[in-house]
Amino acid sequence: MNPGLGHWTARIKLIALVALLTLSAGCDRPPPRQPTATPPPVPTPVQTPDSSLPSEILTARDAGLEALRTIAPTLAPPAEMTWTGRDTTPAGVVDVTSYEFASSGWTVSLASLSLSPSVVAYELSLDHAQSGLHWAGRLNQSLDLTESNINVSAEALVARQIALDYLAEHDAVHAPPADLVWFGSRTTATGLPGRESYQFSAGGWEMLVEYDLGSPNDVVYEIVLSGPGNGFLWRGQVDAQGTVLEHR
Repeated sequence: MNPGLGHWTARIKLIALVALLTLSAGCDRPPPRQPTATPPPVPTPVQTPDSSLPSEILTARDAGLEALRTIAPTLAPPAEMTWTGRDTTPAGVVDVTSYEFASSGWTVSLASLSLSPSVVAYELSLDHAQSGLHWAGRLNQSLDLTESNINVSAEALVARQIALDYLAEHDAVHAPPADLVWFGSRTTATGLPGRESYQFSAGGWEMLVEYDLGSPNDVVYEIVLSGPGNGFLWRGQVDAQGTVLEHR
């Protein structure tokens, strides 16, 4: 035997002995538990830092939230919150750009509407899943609030607008001015399940919209509108097809 290989021969024997002991000990042990497969992490959407979004969008978002703090300070998110935003504009859409912002359970959706080459308006909505808050507002190009609704259904807003348009066309002398800023809120009584009620106010005008929950094709919206100190009172109904029936 080559004397230079002696230490390698001893090492090989030692490795073989350790392997044999390991195998024999393994015969008395239950097979090792297979590791539980860990599902791959779900990728999260890539968010866009505020610095890369249009400055006018960020300004409109902040103006809308500040307006809500003025109207309902206990419902609005804190001013010092840090938002993460992203562009959600669908491909191929023109004259409208949309964005979404999230922070600590709050979500803001904002759409910029090009009403004409020189006129822009902003539609905002704010949602908080934990409290169930839903706020929708509109800002004009000067970032003045022109619409504010807290927990108001889209159906009630449509019925309100149909009634206002009807009055503007059929009784313009007594109809509310078109430039009023309406503030709406849900006033549904807790003891009346199945019936929705919403109150709208603007410049001394008051409108009540009520309806029973049921088949969307059969819903009838009952509307009462009163004017500011002039004794004007209008009652009407708007059906699911948008037809107006007067009751005054």
